[in-house]
Amino acid sequence: MTKEELYNIARQKHGTRFIGAVEAIARKLDTKPEWLLALMYHESRMNPAAVNSIGCVGLTQFCPITYRNKWHKDIEYFKRMSAINQLFWVNKYFQAWKNLAGSYDHPAKLFAVNFFPLMLKHWDNDNWVLQTSDLSAQKIASQNPGFDLNKDGRITVGEVKRYYETSPIFKDLMPTRPTNTASKKIILMAILVVAVLIGGFSMFLLLRN
Repeated sequence: MTKEELYNIARQKHGTRFIGAVEAIARKLDTKPEWLLALMYHESRMNPAAVNSIGCVGLTQFCPITYRNKWHKDIEYFKRMSAINQLFWVNKYFQAWKNLAGSYDHPAKLFAVNFFPLMLKHWDNDNWVLQTSDLSAQKIASQNPGFDLNKDGRITVGEVKRYYETSPIFKDLMPTRPTNTASKKIILMAILVVAVLIGGFSMFLLLRN
């Protein structure tokens, strides 16, 4: 989905004030508002009263371990809440994990906070397998088969990234990466600059002598 499509959906559902509030939160989190909107659309279709099969609720699907154990709220509290008021809790939730994330410079990092926060500690290791002492890799993969891209009974950090990079909701929002041609141009420019500096220094030595 494009940024414009997500903005239009948000505007139709919740109005321009909601969009302004999302943009303000994005600035606080140092991320992009369209990534937050895409996450909300992916998780709940931007419905603040949405509830899934295991009791997660809201725009970004707060799970019971968070809203009951940490915030001491019940599910009805969030179901009754307007979308714009619920953004306070969205910001609170993602701020709590910001230090571990380093920065929310990839939309999958926002999802990781919802899905498996421990993954953020291993973000640069695409081969790291999602598992804990209480949850086996096989169980996590069986409960979330869409992320097990190679169907080997495990989910890696790299697979989560690739899932979002190819997802219809997220693929048009991915951070741009330099193409091979662009990379070559950068390298050639760097070589040229070094050559000019070396040439200038050599001329300086000749003049001194």
